[in-house]
Amino acid sequence: MALLFMDSFDHYLTADINEKWGSSGVSGASGTIAIGSFGRHSSSGFRWVTGTYNAPQGYLSKSLNIVGNTIIMGFAFNPSAVLSVSTQIAAILDNTATLNNALKLNSDLTMAVTRGAATIGTVSTPLSTGVFTYIECKIFIANSGGTIDVQYNGISVLSLTGLDTLNISGTSFPTIIFGQHIADASTNASSGRSFTYDDIYICDATGAAPWNNFLGDVRVDARLPTAAGTTTGWTPSSALNYQVVDDINPNDDIDYNSTSTLNAIDTFVTQDAPVVGATLYGIQHNLNLKKMDAGPASIAPVIRHSGTNNTGSNINPGTSYAYGTQIATEIAPGVPITEANFNAAEFGYKKTV
Repeated sequence: MALLFMDSFDHYLTADINEKWGSSGVSGASGTIAIGSFGRHSSSGFRWVTGTYNAPQGYLSKSLNIVGNTIIMGFAFNPSAVLSVSTQIAAILDNTATLNNALKLNSDLTMAVTRGAATIGTVSTPLSTGVFTYIECKIFIANSGGTIDVQYNGISVLSLTGLDTLNISGTSFPTIIFGQHIADASTNASSGRSFTYDDIYICDATGAAPWNNFLGDVRVDARLPTAAGTTTGWTPSSALNYQVVDDINPNDDIDYNSTSTLNAIDTFVTQDAPVVGATLYGIQHNLNLKKMDAGPASIAPVIRHSGTNNTGSNINPGTSYAYGTQIATEIAPGVPITEANFNAAEFGYKKTV
């Protein structure tokens, strides 16, 4: 399976960013990063606003189990304006946390692809301010024979082969950045410039098509529980099981489900797929959880299809709330995620340890 991560920004708040992403940052007086009603479907998005500082930063960082040296990312991007010199909008870090490749927005709204600080490709087609463009980039990282492919709104705007795309000597490339992670001291920042992101996905090149290549201009939507499912084995802190986990944003210890019973399962009926007739590429469980006692604990996501509970891999919670995320590209083993299958399924979790 090559689909590794997705985000709609629709199910958590600014204060919860690190529970989903792992790390984030911002620098400069009055600089901000925020989740808000910035998205492209009357939904939420992520926005970095530059502050008054000569080396601005604003970013999200996610470490993933990327297999191999090919990274594919897609994201809707909307710049309000640009800085006076190029600004990093996405990047790949190697296993030593060194910048390997970046997408940098130039002052004329064209885009450069870099290896470290060196430009190795340029997209001559400019972006527009105030408008979302769906950007997809696929990079094969190698000392020689590296490749770069970039699409805007599903149309190829750059395709290069035979490149040196390896910056130093990284042996893996696990960390993906959206925004400017490494301060650029040459950037003369103007305050109040905003860069907005929505509908992010990340793939590597392993596994079967279509998840090992560009997925195209896609949208990511959060779906919430609407009713109890077949099994309600956990104990709600109040009300009913589904009513304590149907919040659009996590509320931690205000209400929750809990259990100490091994193999206890909760499943829920959820909102239907939001776009009739759309292709569904994957389902990402977003379980906001923590353990409440010492010792090992594991939770596995569950998809109930045609009367069978299909259990995913274990997620090991810590003692503070964080999202355990897991991707499925089938509704059940060997069964595709069609709209009808998705709408009929139940989704939940199981205590496995």
